[in-house]
Amino acid sequence: MKKWSVIRLTSLIGGLAAITSIVTIIFLIKKIEGDYTRDAVKPHQTDSHELRLLLDEANRDNNRRISTVEETCKRRHLGRYQDRNFESFYKHPPAPQYTVFFIDMVHNLSYCPVYKAGSTTWFYNLCLLNGIPEEALANSSGQISIIARSVLPEMELSEAVEVLEKSRKLLVVRHPFERLLSAYRDKLENSVAGREHGTLHFYKKYGSKIVAKFRDERIAPPRSDQVIRPKDIPPPAGIEPTWREFVQYLIHTDLASYGDDHWMPYYLFCTPCLIRFNIIAKRT
Repeated sequence: MKKWSVIRLTSLIGGLAAITSIVTIIFLIKKIEGDYTRDAVKPHQTDSHELRLLLDEANRDNNRRISTVEETCKRRHLGRYQDRNFESFYKHPPAPQYTVFFIDMVHNLSYCPVYKAGSTTWFYNLCLLNGIPEEALANSSGQISIIARSVLPEMELSEAVEVLEKSRKLLVVRHPFERLLSAYRDKLENSVAGREHGTLHFYKKYGSKIVAKFRDERIAPPRSDQVIRPKDIPPPAGIEPTWREFVQYLIHTDLASYGDDHWMPYYLFCTPCLIRFNIIAKRT
């Protein structure tokens, strides 16, 4: 097993120090350092000072995000600020989706995964924290989310409500437009490449229906010089929805009922207007 110093920790958790809050970093450092380093070299005083500055900045960012969420929920009359005398433009769930949370009672952390916003990294972190060896994760052919769910199974509703109330609650977000583009490119742009990640499934379930409903034969498809293709992968079959068609689908679809987790809006999936998250990190 490799030995991890505080400096090496950053690479292990995918740049976590740059995006999360002081509380999470501290407990991760203590846990991983305690598990994997008995005689690691202690960081120099300069490293400790720089880390403290980084943590202070992350904590300020975190508090600012929490305030923004609170103010937005209140202004839009969503969740706990619902006003029956005010007709909101937004369709909002009446209760949180407790089943989507990964609740780690040992480390007092509850994580709501926003897919396409660093969820794979966080599933990986949770697996490491709960005793799954790094080698086992590297050699596994299973989806990391399924592995994480095997060690952090869904709780009964009453237990989940009680535990979630007491634990630290983590939400990792991403700019919505970046997230949508990432979801499109990963799941819908190419049904030939990436089939091990479900691209054919997404074409059959969503892509084919999007094309059938939103394709306008009067609009020419993008030219080759208007499309960026990753190297060393086969080209699309030509049956996939274009980015324009995907956007039309998002605009005209009730995503609360017919959307997918990879492009479901945060306020519908993790319900931050009903659950007060202690930690709101951002993938950059």
